[in-house]
Amino acid sequence: MGTANQVCELRNVPAVAQKLEPIGKHDACYLPRNSHITGDIDIHEMAWAQQELWFINTRFSCLCTLDFDHSFVPRWRPNFISALSPEDRCHLNGLGMVNNHPKYVTALGTTDSRGGWREKKAYGGVLMDVETNQVIVQGLSMPHSPPNSIGVSNATTYADAIKVVTPATFYCVTGLP
Repeated sequence: MGTANQVCELRNVPAVAQKLEPIGKHDACYLPRNSHITGDIDIHEMAWAQQELWFINTRFSCLCTLDFDHSFVPRWRPNFISALSPEDRCHLNGLGMVNNHPKYVTALGTTDSRGGWREKKAYGGVLMDVETNQVIVQGLSMPHSPPNSIGVSNATTYADAIKVVTPATFYCVTGLP
């Protein structure tokens, strides 16, 4: 049995920082503002978009937000995932934001069965566009952390090479023996 995830929202409270001992040494104090128990969903990456916390729910193979009535609210899932089920069907794991919206995700496979991605994890990974539900790049080896609006790239192995993926490019850094 897995463990529950707890998502905590923290807020900087400068007035509290000024009162912490030793006085005058702290410029920030982060205090819990909200806490949400999701259950065993295997959260990977999280990001804020339009005043909501978005996160990758790996166990249910979907991109989610939170609300007060549910453990999670599924907002998107890859088109090859037929149903929400706690089976880690594609090992969805990375989230990239563009213009304050979820834009890219990574997964270790495009399978729709319990743990099906494991068989081809060395070369079955994909980078997907959330808006179009299309695979942008395939054949990746365990990709994580897709590109986002601040130009972070995903350097990953691609069968026989290390390649870098950005929204506009896909190029080889070096070949592997």
